[in-house]
Amino acid sequence: MSDILRVIDLSKRFRKALILDRMNMAVPEGSVFALVGPNGAGKTTTLRMLLGLITPSNGTATIGGRRYANLSEPAREVEAVLEGSGFHPGRTARDHRRILAVALLGDPPVLVLDEPANGLDP
Repeated sequence: MSDILRVIDLSKRFRKALILDRMNMAVPEGSVFALVGPNGAGKTTTLRMLLGLITPSNGTATIGGRRYANLSEPAREVEAVLEGSGFHPGRTARDHRRILAVALLGDPPVLVLDEPANGLDP
């Protein structure tokens, strides 16, 4: 089984603050994987680098062996719901669930969810 996600020596520095320092991970195809850690640990930053939204200071993050920018059909290969500000007071719980559900419609091989239950009462 090959790795669908791979991060090699991934680092991110914002000005003088080191946010992520030489992270390495490999996620096999077919896996359910979670990044777990306290606030400020670099989880969202890692996901944003994986999706090409911010540039790593060092290292690589690949999906199926390619950087997100090099995927031939990224919208078919990866679907993402990234954390904004968490729970939005103008949306119902049903609306919040719908946002997550839309990401599943294309049955993507990779689904990235950042804080999927943030702000919702367990």
